[in-house]
Amino acid sequence: YLAAAGFDEIMTYSFYGEKEIAQAMLPLNHHLELENPLSPDLRYLRMTPTPVMLHKVKENLRHFDQFDIFEWGSVFGKNPETGVIGEVKTVALMSVFPKNSKQGDTAPVGGQAFFYMKGKAEAFLESLHIDKGTIIFEQPEKFTEIPAVKHLHPARSACICYNGKAIGIIGEFHPKTLKVFGLESRVAMAGFIVDDLQNLQKKEII
Repeated sequence: YLAAAGFDEIMTYSFYGEKEIAQAMLPLNHHLELENPLSPDLRYLRMTPTPVMLHKVKENLRHFDQFDIFEWGSVFGKNPETGVIGEVKTVALMSVFPKNSKQGDTAPVGGQAFFYMKGKAEAFLESLHIDKGTIIFEQPEKFTEIPAVKHLHPARSACICYNGKAIGIIGEFHPKTLKVFGLESRVAMAGFIVDDLQNLQKKEII
């Protein structure tokens, strides 16, 4: 569905280095470290696809100034107190727009980037036969345990919730986050936990 809707699929490494962890303001002690990494810069299994996806955004901005991408893959985590290791499948969407829209541009400005992505995310959920009436958008500060919350603009982001449980995150990246990753374009994202999406799909399609 995402490919048909104009999104290009990307495939990235499932690991990154301390630089990306620092850039994304993620807790180092929640990461799993590889014993034999491909390189010192790829020592940790990722707990969010955001850093590597933003690097791909920067690479593609050399050739395009507006595009939509998505990635389906695993994220990993470790509870620093119990040592319990977890792997979760996620799907993440990103939309990139020129920073300054010129007359005639279709690029959203201001909070419109959020609503552009919101429309894409809602259409995605509908394509999976998930009842949009059961989904609400909550203030992101209620869900600070979600890594992507720190990356997003506080007034242009939300948690996508079902029965009070966060199943996803949506929003426009904070200018400070974009600056750290060397980006001047506007970038919005949405991310979902695959198991939660599967559990919410209607069992019978009429």
